[in-house]
Amino acid sequence: MVAGASAAGARAMTSSSSPGISLKQEGISSLAAHELPSLIVNIMRGGPGLGNIRPSQGDYFQATKGGGHGDYRIITYLADDAEIVIIAYGTAARVAKGAIKRLRQEGLKVGLFRPITLWPYPAPALARLAGSCRKFLVFEMSTGQMVEDVNLALQGRAEVKFYRRPGGLHLSGGWRSGRHRDRRKFSTPPTGRKTSP
Repeated sequence: MVAGASAAGARAMTSSSSPGISLKQEGISSLAAHELPSLIVNIMRGGPGLGNIRPSQGDYFQATKGGGHGDYRIITYLADDAEIVIIAYGTAARVAKGAIKRLRQEGLKVGLFRPITLWPYPAPALARLAGSCRKFLVFEMSTGQMVEDVNLALQGRAEVKFYRRPGGLHLSGGWRSGRHRDRRKFSTPPTGRKTSP
């Protein structure tokens, strides 16, 4: 129906959660082949497989690298004086924004780089920040997908740390309260268990 509506000149949209988007990949590939504009909303949830109903960002690769067959890409929508820049998108960016506000109130120069377009990735804009900022923290609700694009954009010109919350795990109060301002904790996987230093 999306292809037919778009071909007829109407605005066309479809949506689903992660497994449903997987089932739509043949149609999405066909839309790309025929260059038919449409809006596809993926309400990502924990996975893989049928997954669960908790929030996640595990479909980043599927959205930015193309999930169907064929040779195509799709457009995916989604700092300032900072010494540390947090890079996040979607729900993770909203959470990071609140944490950054509290950290700034405590005098830490922390900023947010929130990509609106995930493909093509805004590598030039991020690379420009490497001239004034040497530390970046990638925050994703997955095991690490966008962090690859960040490393490619920065090409070793800055330190990149990664903080993950995979599989639909909700954010801990520690992140929201700013307890994670110790940079050593940024690379520690959040297992919910105490680990030795």
